[in-house]
Amino acid sequence: MDRNAYVGLKNAHIAPVIDEDQHTYETPVAIGLLGGIMEIALNAQTSNSPIYAADITWIDSETDNGFEGTVRLANIWGNPTLRALFAPLCGYEFASDGTLLGSSGKPRRKFALMAEPSGVVSNKRECYLLCQFGKPNRGSQTKGESGNHAADEFPITARPVTLSSGWTGSFYENIPSDGSAYTNFYNAVRTSLAPATNENVKLSALTIGSLALTPAFDENTTTYTVTTENATDAVSATAANSSATVAITVNGDSHTSGESATWSTGQNVVTVLVTKSGAAKAYTVVVTKSGE
Repeated sequence: MDRNAYVGLKNAHIAPVIDEDQHTYETPVAIGLLGGIMEIALNAQTSNSPIYAADITWIDSETDNGFEGTVRLANIWGNPTLRALFAPLCGYEFASDGTLLGSSGKPRRKFALMAEPSGVVSNKRECYLLCQFGKPNRGSQTKGESGNHAADEFPITARPVTLSSGWTGSFYENIPSDGSAYTNFYNAVRTSLAPATNENVKLSALTIGSLALTPAFDENTTTYTVTTENATDAVSATAANSSATVAITVNGDSHTSGESATWSTGQNVVTVLVTKSGAAKAYTVVVTKSGE
């Protein structure tokens, strides 16, 4: 974004970090609903050309180094809820009588910023995962006999995080077509995100002894039934991608492919999960054993 042009934020929420290493956040707090007004200007900090360490290429493609910019906030210090939220984000603290103290050297809490930019036709919503405020630049102006306190301006940085899924970045976007994830965007900060992959996580074969699956096995069909009078049958599954991982469970218990499973009378559930590089596909077979 142009640093000289502020973009208004609708439905802005802030979620303070609980544990930066574990990627946990407090419940997001609505800023706009409590009277806060937010505008933001951000500059992306990226590397577009190779960076070298001695004669070895260190970074050879565009790298997300986060964002930095300025946020304008008005009407925050007069609202008790907003004051309690923003004070630790700015490194402020309170006296025993509730007086807000502009502290010096007190650690500032990090947070996630979730918002919808005003005037965006797509109504996309953005979450910056790890932000930090600098001390606000406070100012006031007068006009005649009346005083008008100008909006506080906060330097803000957004830095990349590495989620438990292995994805590294500073933000994510949701758009209306994202369904429930879009509807619930402000409920919590999403930290289980992982890039979609084109990895082949299909099975090339799935057998229950010599029994006939219904329908006949097809790599794109994930649900099957089969009936048996046998006490046991060998359960085997083979991934189409030899480097994919295949995990089999029988009635919730881990099972080794090719070994015999013991059936209980009635329905038994065989689940096969194929995974590779964050992609996954699950197959289910309901095995019904007739009574004695």
